[in-house]
Amino acid sequence: PAILFSLRTGERVVVSTNTINLQDQLFTKDLPVLHKVLDDGRQTADGQQTSSVVGRPSSTFKAALLKGKSNYLCLRRWYSFRKSSPSSIEQLRVMVKLMIWVPETATGDRNELLLLNQENGVWSHVCVSEEGCPLYECQIKQKGLCFFDRARRKARIADVLVVNHSLLLADLAMGGGVLPEYDHLVIDEAHNLEDEATDALGFTVDRAMVMKLLTELSAPTNSLGVADDFLGKLHGALTSEMSRLKTADNMKSHAATKMTSTRNLTVAVDEVSSGLRTVIDRAKGSAGELFTTLNTLVEVYNDEQNIYDLRQRITDDVRRHPTWGQLELVWDNLGLQLTEIEKGLARITTLMGDVDWNSMPRSIDGDGVASYSDIALELRNNITRLHDVRSNANAAIINPDDGAVYWLEARAKGGDVALRCAPLHVGQLLDDHLFSQKKSVILTSATLSTDNDFSYIRERLGLRTGVDLQLSSPFDYAQSALVYVPTDMPEPGMAGYQRELEQTLIDLCKASQGRALVLFTSHSAVRTTYRAIQRPLEDSGIMVLGHNIDGSRRQLLERFKSNPRTVLLGTSSFWEGIDVVGDALSVLVIAKLPFSVPTDPVFAARSEGFEDPFLQYSVPQAILKFKQGFGRLIRSKSDRGVVAVLDRRVLSKRYGQAFLDSLPDCTIKNGLTANLPDAVADWLR
Repeated sequence: PAILFSLRTGERVVVSTNTINLQDQLFTKDLPVLHKVLDDGRQTADGQQTSSVVGRPSSTFKAALLKGKSNYLCLRRWYSFRKSSPSSIEQLRVMVKLMIWVPETATGDRNELLLLNQENGVWSHVCVSEEGCPLYECQIKQKGLCFFDRARRKARIADVLVVNHSLLLADLAMGGGVLPEYDHLVIDEAHNLEDEATDALGFTVDRAMVMKLLTELSAPTNSLGVADDFLGKLHGALTSEMSRLKTADNMKSHAATKMTSTRNLTVAVDEVSSGLRTVIDRAKGSAGELFTTLNTLVEVYNDEQNIYDLRQRITDDVRRHPTWGQLELVWDNLGLQLTEIEKGLARITTLMGDVDWNSMPRSIDGDGVASYSDIALELRNNITRLHDVRSNANAAIINPDDGAVYWLEARAKGGDVALRCAPLHVGQLLDDHLFSQKKSVILTSATLSTDNDFSYIRERLGLRTGVDLQLSSPFDYAQSALVYVPTDMPEPGMAGYQRELEQTLIDLCKASQGRALVLFTSHSAVRTTYRAIQRPLEDSGIMVLGHNIDGSRRQLLERFKSNPRTVLLGTSSFWEGIDVVGDALSVLVIAKLPFSVPTDPVFAARSEGFEDPFLQYSVPQAILKFKQGFGRLIRSKSDRGVVAVLDRRVLSKRYGQAFLDSLPDCTIKNGLTANLPDAVADWLR
């Protein structure tokens, strides 16, 4: 319908989905089918072309895919990167992969490239920078070779443009300009929009980010004596230009004048750079002290039971702690130093403002010396990055916004701490800058209603007007899905729950011969359960895989699909986006109702806006995730399986029935835990 609407009216439709994988699936699998359907529909019996599409009767629709800048290779940065000496084995591996891939790729999309573990960090050196680069300064763009620019040009002429929520919200945050103009929007997987907006409209400041920025500005020369830092490259570009002018044939005339001008510029820039290096060295020390102080503060609130990570909301009580006063003093020093660095870079910008850029060499792949245009781009980007880090950290530490939530986040085992921020409410922002600005917006998902009502999602997303439509499923859940709830199992948090959970999983998975996905709400629960059930199940020939234990999400899913006698234990990212069709997934276990952690900073802050936070906010949010988890089981009309809900609160608590009522019309059975394995075996037979 969106395609036909666009063809008839000439108005673009943007379709946004939650993840890049779903985005690729829409573009590479679904849209080609629709191309074929529409093309076939234009053929009459005698082979003549016909169409009911008004406006463009003889042409098919144009579709385009657009991702965030960091997903595309920047050839300008790649050519610069490959001239440098690799500083790690990961950099060397990525270099080799890129040398093979770059001549073959038509899109420059990193999804085509297999990067493993720490190799992903190297990608940031060669992808399109978030600050971008103007056309007049980049010869890659001028020659039509820029992958991102190509993607944007296709997007500008597309009838249907497929994006992801992150890019959609980046366009929103920047006030437009990222996406081409559009008035019609379809938001797929819309239940994720609030969380995506929370991430997109907030910020993070951590030690690695600050140190990386400062080191990229000023660092010692590498082992080959080559300056990889910005100030070193700036000096190299200026001295290279002087050498070029010195050997010019017309040295005695125009080149001589330019030689003098360039020499004077080099002296002035070197003087500023010398002062900057001193300030940057001091800033590195202050940044180290700042994050050491933050780590000290985190230790005050560290929960010894939390073996995975820690999130501590920065409340008024935290700001009154003596360590916070020390933190403010350290930040005063670092903030002043960052301001001084910004001013120094701005001074260099002014000094270089009179340079005749058109006369400078702009080779795409030159002699290893950065061109003036490269320097100009990097200079502007560094100023922007410095400003963002300084203003964000200052807001978190000194001048917080009442409309935002601030917190400290750290890995429990020796991990460094980060300052994080998110908007308190995204609904008003979405309504003001997105929904009310478009002619039509459609939000779609399998999990937008709670207890057959849309009021919760409307409130969270700021949807004051519009039409609701709830459609039934094409699957016969009564025949295909059994939901079993044990009546005698201890509730989570009660004595004996974990031990009973472990034994139930062992018995259940033996009965099903594996083929089970077990969903947890925390990494610590996965690890504890994994240790208890691995040996008994593997002794029965059933493999146990654990999230963040046995590999990445993608690796675990591939192993799970290829070996039926497998049990997969997963956390948050496994509650949705998992598509395992057939017998490989026959049993889904929900170990615990997916309530948010009450102390989560964003959740806690938003809860304060409700009269009854638990029933009005916590329960509806958990129901949406519960429905997402349930949806992993039945993925086709021929699928059949069992959902075991090992949380008796759906029976014992007054809110529990709302969870069961939110499910499709399944076969629901309550019984003893001991009877669950036989019930599963009978149903699957």
